[in-house]
Amino acid sequence: MKKLLFLIILLLQSGLSFAQMQGQRSGQSQGQTSMPEFKAKNVAGILKYDEDKVYKKLGIKDDALKQKIKKSFSEYNKKIDEILFLNNPKLKKVENKVNVQREIAIANKDRQAIMGIMEESRKELAPIKKEVIDANKILNQELEKILSEKQYKKWLKYQTNKKKSLKPKTQMNSSNSSRGQSKGNRGGGRGKMGY
Repeated sequence: MKKLLFLIILLLQSGLSFAQMQGQRSGQSQGQTSMPEFKAKNVAGILKYDEDKVYKKLGIKDDALKQKIKKSFSEYNKKIDEILFLNNPKLKKVENKVNVQREIAIANKDRQAIMGIMEESRKELAPIKKEVIDANKILNQELEKILSEKQYKKWLKYQTNKKKSLKPKTQMNSSNSSRGQSKGNRGGGRGKMGY
């Protein structure tokens, strides 16, 4: 009876330790694949705007003003479509090349190679990015003439947030930011009030 009880406990314990090891391995493999897929379009800053969302965000209700803004956005979006059309083969080529080379570098755990690949892709996409920046400058100049100062500031803030949304979010970035927030409260026990 004692031998049977001992055997059951031994089997349960070995089963639990095996399950823990499997959990650790799957956690490690997830950490390695946390790098998001490279999107050349995002790196080049290619972004189109929806007028209705902008009206809502800026609180624009006047129909005459909406028509002026719609004209500016349609010109901008047309220019972005043109940039996309003319550079689509190059964007696809860079995207495929980076994703393949990055997978190889990740498999080899070669951080320097990953950094080199990303730098090379930025250089290849620089002319496209310049075209997009020029289109954004023209749009902003037109909107500055049309919008009030308050609305224009809201527009710039909205535009900045849209551009930030193009940047990939990795698990490492999100975990580092959450760790950074917890470190902020280590003020020698003084807290936020400074007592």
